[in-house]
Amino acid sequence: MNTQCQPQAYHALLSAGRGRWIPPLMQLLHRYEGIERALEPEQLPLLYLDERLSRISQQPLKNREQVFFDVVTSLSLLYYRASSKISNWHPWNKTFLEFERRFGTVFIWQAWTPQVSKQDIVKWMLANLVESHHVWHSA
Repeated sequence: MNTQCQPQAYHALLSAGRGRWIPPLMQLLHRYEGIERALEPEQLPLLYLDERLSRISQQPLKNREQVFFDVVTSLSLLYYRASSKISNWHPWNKTFLEFERRFGTVFIWQAWTPQVSKQDIVKWMLANLVESHHVWHSA
């Protein structure tokens, strides 16, 4: 998953006035980087986000944040798990790539429920939100 490119979702968030969510979204995607090889092409995160978030600016301003969180918390990659013979992977403890590097061969599978709850994803994104607190001083 190339989180370095600027997908349509990036521009959609900027045009919808939700650019502040780009850094935590990229951090979230980075936690799962590498696991996309288990996904079907239509489940790839950036394609999914591009499709779903391209219409966010058409939503009423008051609904845009909720639409954003609904889209992010329904990413199919959140339903995937990984384990080695020794340990289970949890995205908040280490990235998928760190887990894979440490344990070598890992097993990836899809579950019926997300590994991390929607509420926990929202809390994590809020905790990783970087607010700019620049103060302008007049001379």
